[in-house]
Amino acid sequence: MTTTQRINPGLSAADGSVRKAMTPRTLWAFFALAFLLGWGPVGLLMIFPDQIVALFGEVGYTNPMFIFAVYSPAIAGVLLVWRHYGVHGLGSFLRRLGLWRMPIAWWALLIVGIPAVKYVGAALTEQPRSSRSIRGTASSRRWPSRC
Repeated sequence: MTTTQRINPGLSAADGSVRKAMTPRTLWAFFALAFLLGWGPVGLLMIFPDQIVALFGEVGYTNPMFIFAVYSPAIAGVLLVWRHYGVHGLGSFLRRLGLWRMPIAWWALLIVGIPAVKYVGAALTEQPRSSRSIRGTASSRRWPSRC
């Protein structure tokens, strides 16, 4: 019996071979992969700005490159779990997303209550368009003249 089997006997693959468990070296692979996936597209944007903007559009929250860069650590983690534990291990890893450890009332508060409070607060504090630029506020003041 190998060391990997003694530590975690559930690491055998479908073909009968034993998969290697994650080690501290895997952490370095995670950092390298997350850095490459996150900063690679940003580097391309810095080197070829006109071509990337023409291809993907202006950089913003809905730009695919921005979304890819933001989620690159998650993508790197999923790729490493798949690499080390296979499809079965990835299924076990992603199955945790479906755990419901809170009562349904808390989920209702998170999904319905908090956005409702935000929308009500925004509706109550919204100013009419005509009063947005009030005389005497910082937006309508000019710099004082120097004597």
